Parts: sequence; C-alpha cells; structure tokens
Amino acid sequence: RVTRTTFTDASGNRLGVVAYSTVSTIECRLQYSKSDLLNCIDGISYTRGWTNTAEGINDAGAELQSLSSSSRIRVIEVITDGESKLSQNDRQTTVRTRQAAAAQKAKGVVILAIGVGDGVNVDELKQMASEPTENHWTNLGRFDSLVRLSEAISGSCVPEIQGGSDRLWECKSSDASSTDDWCASNCYDADNKLVAACDPTSGSAVCRCPVDCEVGRWTSWS
Repeated sequence: RVTRTTFTDASGNRLGVVAYSTVSTIECRLQYSKSDLLNCIDGISYTRGWTNTAEGINDAGAELQSLSSSSRIRVIEVITDGESKLSQNDRQTTVRTRQAAAAQKAKGVVILAIGVGDGVNVDELKQMASEPTENHWTNLGRFDSLVRLSEAISGSCVPEIQGGSDRLWECKSSDASSTDDWCASNCYDADNKLVAACDPTSGSAVCRCPVDCEVGRWTSWS
C-alpha cells in the first residue's frame, strides 16, 4: 500500500498504521516519508490477543483528527481476521465497533472494511463500511490477496472496493484440479504476472482471476 502511494509533502498523501489485538497501538504516526513508513512497518511485531477493533478505529480516528483537517479526504482501512471480542462470550465489543465506525463516518471519514480468512464476521464488516456498503467492504480468503486489493484501491483518490463481496477480489478455481485456496496463493509469479494455470490465454488455465487493476474499471472474471 505504501509503495503504491504517491507522497510529496505535508500537504499531500499521508499514511499511518494502528495495530490492535486486545489493546490498540498507534505504531506509525501519519506521515509522508515513504522510507520512514516502510522502516516503521518493518519494525512492527505481531501481538497475540483478542480483537479490539473498536479501540483500533478510535485510535485511527483520533490520529486523523489531530493531524489531518476535515477538508482533506480521510480514510480508515480496517483489516481484520476475526470478530470483535475481548472474551469468549463477549457480545458488547462488536456493538462498540459498530458505534466507533459510525462516529468516524459521521465526521466524514471513509471506512473500508477488509476481512481475511474464515473467522471474520461479515455482518460486522458491512456495518463498519461506508456507504454505498457494497463498494466499501470485502472478505478475502488469504492475506496474500491483500496485494491484489492494494493495487485496486491505490488507484483512486477516494478508495473504494468496487462490488465488494466474499472473496470477489481473489483468483478462484474454475476446474476440479484446483481449489480456491490454491488459486488465491499461486496465480502470480515473482514479477506479479499471471502463471499459465491462471492465464486465460494459455489454454490450460484452471483458475480465473479479476483483470484490469484500475478502480472503477474492473472487468468480469477472466
């Protein structure tokens, strides 16, 4: 996401990172230095715990409020592999997550809700997402697919996930000899080009992938 964003100075694009598990931490403050951002991200360590999405949204919103004026386009991209909860039978945290998202949207902040994996609460993603909901959420099967999604949303001034729906943005199986999981992980080589098994022009494709990575111009599955 950082490498695909154009940075100039304080008046241009700025990115930051908030990490959350049981608690939330502002790992990288909003900034416009690509090298500083990449170094900061490289230093982030994975923290095990529960999923306190509400606190993550609140911290991201506070960072936007303190370092970014309301005249700018302000976006929170929420990436989660679980459901908001702070204990096994917790039902209140998901309510607080919905309230936190609503508070930010009321301030003009655009929220993209991105789930990854089978443990995601899709209803919660939709409740967090900005309107129109169908263009501001998606659920991916694997973290590898974030690369493809990043290509798409980096091309728009106001990021959207056009036609967001369950695993829409990943390569999928079109043949009994492959699976959705295999296609999501193996369709692109080190140069980010489709391999033969996923290239519709190869004559031997067993996966189908979305084509054209410009937001608003996505074509049907290849």
